[in-house]
Amino acid sequence: MISERIIRLSEKVRDTPVTICLDRAKLVTNFYSEPSMEPFILRRAKVFAHVLDNKKIFIDDDSIIAGHLASRLHAAPLYPEMTAWLRDDLEELDTRESDNLQFMPGEKDELREIVKKWEGRTFGDMTAELADEDMDIMVDIGIFTKGVSNKSTMNHAPFYDEMVTKGYRYYIDQCKANIASLDRMNIENMEKQQTWQAMIIVMEAIIRFAHRYADLAEEMAEGCKDNERKMQLLTMAANCRVVPEHAPQNFYQAAQFVWFTHLALQMEYNSNDNCLGRFDQYMYPFYKQDMENGISEAFIADVIHEFKLKIAELWEVRTKRESIAYPGCPLWIHMMIGGVLPDGTDGCNELTRLILHCMEDLQTKEPCVSFRYHDGVDEETFRLALSVARKGGSHPAFFNDNNSIPALINIGFTLEQARNWCLLGCTEPIV
Repeated sequence: MISERIIRLSEKVRDTPVTICLDRAKLVTNFYSEPSMEPFILRRAKVFAHVLDNKKIFIDDDSIIAGHLASRLHAAPLYPEMTAWLRDDLEELDTRESDNLQFMPGEKDELREIVKKWEGRTFGDMTAELADEDMDIMVDIGIFTKGVSNKSTMNHAPFYDEMVTKGYRYYIDQCKANIASLDRMNIENMEKQQTWQAMIIVMEAIIRFAHRYADLAEEMAEGCKDNERKMQLLTMAANCRVVPEHAPQNFYQAAQFVWFTHLALQMEYNSNDNCLGRFDQYMYPFYKQDMENGISEAFIADVIHEFKLKIAELWEVRTKRESIAYPGCPLWIHMMIGGVLPDGTDGCNELTRLILHCMEDLQTKEPCVSFRYHDGVDEETFRLALSVARKGGSHPAFFNDNNSIPALINIGFTLEQARNWCLLGCTEPIV
């Protein structure tokens, strides 16, 4: 069973037309309009911080997890500094056959001006200069694709297993210690220093972003007449004061932590194919602790449902050709469940089964949930996974530890490392 709140959220995500949000495009264009001699890695970190500090934020009336990709529900930001193809596709974005996206009044004219400012200066322009004529011909007839020319990074797999036990402040302090340990400044150490400085800028920006949501939730709670909703807003605010700066203390905070991190990856440079890792493993200690503390499984299921809907709401603006090739904007955001633990025992647990039941109750296009089979798999959980897949949602997909673990060992991973694999990108096993 799913709650009335989740039903309302699901209907909003399903029924709200996807619109184009110019918020980020305007912020980035204004930022880069100011001249700078800073190293690019620091410049890029600071433009990301500028967006997070200034983008419009909102909290949906039915949400208990904070954070959205754009300035309104089911909207998609643009990356004019990356996507040279916008010059060619702009006029048809709202009328094309597949995955058309609507403009808010007056914003199409604004986008024309933004695109004009970036002509010849985008990442796509730079990569186009590196392509020869034969390559362009092969792209035109469909032998090659050129998607990576529209973004500089994708396919990330954060080490959530550790991150949810530490929090960003731990990593910020590590970066500061690394900078302090540099005994002399040469080119190599200068690059290290700039990299650690950029990491600090980015993590501090995400923390401030979370605090902005805390401020907004507290402001909304102050004028809220519904006591239940007021408590939800105050709890959301308290969570955003804790995560991602510090380690989460319960399942709800851990879900918020993972969502802020994943959202940041998506926002930074239109990055997709990012992995949620072995969700049922690193989240299980929080589930178990909550169960011992009297938190209901129904509440945890509610958090899982909203987390899935947050992922399902994400949208990427693609070229006309890509929108036809990949209709519905799949982002291939993998969540892995099941499989063996690093010690070789079965990893299926109560949370694995709860996630599967949540998939039964609410089907979403994302995340792409995959189940790791092995010879010692818990039969009850495996049969449940098969039953869920047969009910029409095509998930979970099934992958075999008996093949993937030896393959990873063959390329140099230890047995313990290989047993902790998950999927990234299309279907690449990674650790």
